[in-house]
Amino acid sequence: MIIEWHRHCFICENPIDIRVCAETAYEYVAYHQYTHMPLYMNKMYYKFIDKKLRRVCLDCFARHKKPNFRALRDREIGRCRMRPRTFLSLTRDELVDWIHGMEVFMYPPSESGASPP
Repeated sequence: MIIEWHRHCFICENPIDIRVCAETAYEYVAYHQYTHMPLYMNKMYYKFIDKKLRRVCLDCFARHKKPNFRALRDREIGRCRMRPRTFLSLTRDELVDWIHGMEVFMYPPSESGASPP
């Protein structure tokens, strides 16, 4: 199974517009059966950010909003802290682990050739 992408999200820098190429018919059927869950947040959308059109993932498209004046003021004077944001789109490492897990799921290692401990 081959995976590729050509763009990254402007906000979270996760890969977007992901393309997976299956090498066999079995991989094609298994990929299209199980693909809808993890990869749908990595689809590419366009959003205006600072009067420019940017490529973002679905998670950043839905959740990214410009902070209001009071929130910025409170951050600058130390009244509140910025909490780290968790992104729902997959990072590059998570994507590689998911593809590796799919390969292990589709082609489990055979135990017949293994020597006993």
